[in-house]
Amino acid sequence: MKKSIKKKTNKNLEVGVLLEDVNHKLDLVIEQVSDISDIKNKVDSLETKVDNLETKVDNLTENMDIVKTGLEFVKNSLKKKVDTDEFTALEHRVTLLESRSR
Repeated sequence: MKKSIKKKTNKNLEVGVLLEDVNHKLDLVIEQVSDISDIKNKVDSLETKVDNLETKVDNLTENMDIVKTGLEFVKNSLKKKVDTDEFTALEHRVTLLESRSR
C-alpha cells in the first residue's frame, strides 16, 4: 500500500514538474507573440521613413538634373564670350593695324 501511494505521489510530482515546465514555455511563447506586434509597428515606421527618403531622393535627382542643365547652359554661354584680357589685346592689335593703314 505504501508502495502504491509512493508511486502515485512520484507520478503526481512528475506530472506537476512537467506542467510547470510546459507553463513556463507557454509563458515564453506568449511573451514572444506579444513582442511581434511591437516589431510590426517598428517595421511599419521604418517603411514610412524609407518611403519618405525615397521621395526626397527623387526630388533631389530632379533638382540635380535642372542644375546640370543650367550648368551646361552657362558653360556654353561662356564659350561664346571673350575674355577681357583677350579683348584688350585684340583691341590693341586693331588700333595698331588701323594706325598703320592710315
